[in-house]
Amino acid sequence: MRAKLLLKNSFVILFSTLFCYLADFLCRTVLVHTLSMEYVGVTGLFSNILSVLSLSELGFGTVLVYSMYVPFAQNDEEKLLALTNFYKKAYLTVSLLIGSIGLLLTPFLPYIINDSPDIPKLSVYYLLYLGNTVLSYSFVYRQSLFAADQKLYITKLYSSLLRTIRTVLQIIILVTTHDFFLYLAVMLPFTLFTNLFLSWKAKKAYPFLNSDHHPTLEKEERKTIFKNVYAMFNHHVGATVLSSTDNLLISFFLGLKAVSRNDSYALIQMLLRSIFGTLFNSLNASVGNYHATKTEEETHTLFEALHFAGFWFYTFCTASFFLLVNPFITLVWGEKFLFSIPVVLLISVNFYIYGIRQISITFKEALGLLYQDRYFYQYGFHFPVGGALCSVALWFSPLHQRLLA
Repeated sequence: MRAKLLLKNSFVILFSTLFCYLADFLCRTVLVHTLSMEYVGVTGLFSNILSVLSLSELGFGTVLVYSMYVPFAQNDEEKLLALTNFYKKAYLTVSLLIGSIGLLLTPFLPYIINDSPDIPKLSVYYLLYLGNTVLSYSFVYRQSLFAADQKLYITKLYSSLLRTIRTVLQIIILVTTHDFFLYLAVMLPFTLFTNLFLSWKAKKAYPFLNSDHHPTLEKEERKTIFKNVYAMFNHHVGATVLSSTDNLLISFFLGLKAVSRNDSYALIQMLLRSIFGTLFNSLNASVGNYHATKTEEETHTLFEALHFAGFWFYTFCTASFFLLVNPFITLVWGEKFLFSIPVVLLISVNFYIYGIRQISITFKEALGLLYQDRYFYQYGFHFPVGGALCSVALWFSPLHQRLLA
């Protein structure tokens, strides 16, 4: 049964993700050819800002899914309902926090863009992005039940279908109106409807969610959850500073056109990471279930086998990315979006480092080993901060012009 669910998750998630991102590629291509480079840069910049704001989520989603593995294995509906009620309150707090901080940042937008782009209503576009991010946390707590129950394919299938419909509608808007406001505004109703629909599906699949009973977690259980959330937050801080501040720095020092160039490579990496990530994410519930029913030695053997496979997989993918990414960007979006070969090499190395860690991350999240390595991320936080400082120092050196040439 576990193997069947794993294959089903992997197949549905892989192809739905691939289809979604192909639609996104087409949408970005239309955006490039209908609006200026600055608008492309705006999408990359605002996405980075909101990724940083999403640190407010603290890692509740991952901890929620992990907390449900044992109750599902034991068919403990009382505990599952208590966890769901707890995370409902947590996500409400998160959405309010992100919305509040995001609104406070609005007056500072002109100060993080180096040039003065000829883009009217820039703050309005940012607020649309912010609203979509806040809505993305609405009613999501029930969707975690599918992931913990090894049925992630259900949420992925429906969310991908609705996302593709939204993308097609955005393409039609760009082609017929060239209106960036409408292009962004269409995201909000689709995000809200997707979460409402999946919440309804969860209530149908798990009838105990309809209960009028509202159990609560014991004090020790809440303490354990907050301990894991604290550890997960340490994980997220380093990863977010490392991966979601590039466009902020580039915008501040070089402007939106440079952001649009960087975003071309980032979008391709995002596509690859999402496709590969779905394969690894589909393993989470199966690994968690495997660990709950097998010995430590058997789990360790599984880890070694998957880690070895992941090493060769990402070695091949990184080499392919380095050789093919510039010709692909030239073909699809044009030479004006290219970086030089040394920069592409650094981007490729970063892609490899990210990928080779995925099996370890999968096992840490599936087994709940978040608190054990918290000190690495507390002190390891200096590495991404150091990377950001190096980015700033590089900009002031003569070398940056040669790299970008």
